[in-house]
Amino acid sequence: MFPRLIESERFSQDLQLWKSKINSLDNLKARDKGHKLLEQYINEARQIDAGHDITYARNIKPEKLRETVASLQTARYRVEKFVKDIDN
Repeated sequence: MFPRLIESERFSQDLQLWKSKINSLDNLKARDKGHKLLEQYINEARQIDAGHDITYARNIKPEKLRETVASLQTARYRVEKFVKDIDN
């Protein structure tokens, strides 16, 4: 079984950094958009963790898990771009 992605140190550090930057926004619409992007990222990571969990392994197809990994990469890119735009 793979280590849980959500419990990894890098995941936690990135999430904490992104949350603090998004929460520092004064614009409520922008803050809500940032929180939605973070939630999407977290949900994708949870799906990957579930796919690697032996109790769910029989129910999740490898093709679907691969699509989720690609979705996680896209979600991460969107969050990073959003946070980068905050700094600019």
